[in-house]
Amino acid sequence: MTSFLALGIYDIIVDQDISLSEIGLIITGVLFLILLIGLRILQDYRGAGRTAIYFLLVVFGLFWIQSI
Repeated sequence: MTSFLALGIYDIIVDQDISLSEIGLIITGVLFLILLIGLRILQDYRGAGRTAIYFLLVVFGLFWIQSI
């Protein structure tokens, strides 16, 4: 997950290509969504609230990448 995002940032800076960063954000979004669902099942609402903020940041990142 982190390696895709790091390579994606490198590709954006050097090659002006956003494909790896888009893949990294999609993988990160899926993983945060799985974590969010798991925390809701465990009824850890405080942890789910914190995770939801990071999930929204990933969604915002995907929106930003698509608008480039």
